[in-house]
Amino acid sequence: MLIDDMTIEQLLELNEIICERIDYLRAKQDQNVLAQMHIGNQVSFN
Repeated sequence: MLIDDMTIEQLLELNEIICERIDYLRAKQDQNVLAQMHIGNQVSFN
């Protein structure tokens, strides 16, 4: 299906699916970073 042929409702549904997937992947990435941290590690925040 071409994105140009999708209705607003279909696009909104697709957007929600994509946003959920992005959130999941970011959370997974955060968990991986946190798993590598140990007491005594030097950290910084931006």
